[in-house]
Amino acid sequence: MTVDGGKLRRRAPADLGNIGDLPEPATRPSLDRPYNVAVGGVGGTGVLTIGALLGMAVHIEGKASMILDMSGLAQKGGAVLSHVRLSEHTADVTCSRIVTGTADLVIAADEVVAAAKETMTLCESSRTFGVINSHVIPTADFILNRDFNFQSRKVNHVLETALRKDSSFFDFTKPAEILLGDSIATNMMMMGYAYQKGMLPLTAKAIEQAIEVNGVAIKMNTQAFQLGRLAAADPARLASMMKGQDDTVAPKTQDEMSLDEIIAHRSALLTEYQNEKLADRYRNLVTQVRNAAAQWRF
Repeated sequence: MTVDGGKLRRRAPADLGNIGDLPEPATRPSLDRPYNVAVGGVGGTGVLTIGALLGMAVHIEGKASMILDMSGLAQKGGAVLSHVRLSEHTADVTCSRIVTGTADLVIAADEVVAAAKETMTLCESSRTFGVINSHVIPTADFILNRDFNFQSRKVNHVLETALRKDSSFFDFTKPAEILLGDSIATNMMMMGYAYQKGMLPLTAKAIEQAIEVNGVAIKMNTQAFQLGRLAAADPARLASMMKGQDDTVAPKTQDEMSLDEIIAHRSALLTEYQNEKLADRYRNLVTQVRNAAAQWRF
């Protein structure tokens, strides 16, 4: 089946108003030595964009960067890992790949990718700070097995062992969808969170300017960066902004519906599928069956 001219249905973004000035982080990493950032997640969700924005932001500040994107055939829907190395001078970085155990920061939009061997080998428990999205993203196994066990506790244990004790685990996808209407804003929120935690050797001004230079969804990405900062600086305020925005009522399951509700539900589906005439045929047939069944009751 081919759908021409169709678009994915997205939730309308909330009216955020003016987020206001946010406090600057108390400390910021220096570039006395190269600063290594590993960015991991699922391809097609903006993972590579984070590395590109970090590289542009450091360039705006007159410093240097070297980026290696490990994507290959997994650019859409598969695991993606970017090696981002930031330095004061170009000569300070001679290799684009982060050496084993030397990552200073891991930004992971997906826990499974974060716990993969390729990411874990870059981490050192006394050095690497993690900003991990705790939202569960279904893997390919979920397609074949609806009861697939994601083993979140084991994954969390692996990450907690490999990262610094003060690392952050937070569901960034939920506020991205509720407040911005698009889960792709998750990665930008995570970068804002990492900045507010004092884990990026950059200024907010340079990062926001890099977002403008990128020229894609400037307003949404800027708001996502600010919301990420807010999540770190004032999580209670972020929670209050989300309150009342997600008051959606889940539709009833067939087991919860009465017979009349099931008939009305299926009639509506038949009308959307073809026309009201087909729905009338269905209702007439059901009525005949109900009348016949009533006559045979004891």
